[in-house]
Amino acid sequence: MQQAKRIPLAEGVRLYWLHLVPITALPSFILCIVGLLPNLLTALAILPLFFWAGHYAGIPFFKKNVTYAFWILACGMWMAGWIPAVAIFAGLKALLA
Repeated sequence: MQQAKRIPLAEGVRLYWLHLVPITALPSFILCIVGLLPNLLTALAILPLFFWAGHYAGIPFFKKNVTYAFWILACGMWMAGWIPAVAIFAGLKALLA
């Protein structure tokens, strides 16, 4: 049995870029919500969003449409998403203080 050929990274990003948006925006959302409303219930409410965004970003790879590089890119975007998240949080905190 021959396996279907996977889509290269550039074409995969072009086709599935919407799957990368939540995983990139989630750090800003987490930092702002948990930072501005610091309690355990808020932190626990954010946890399902993390798993949903990670699963949504991984769907193209799990469906065997794109290469593993797409998943590595999604993980990198998650980590890089914390850079603007800190700036957004600092701006919101200064604005609300």
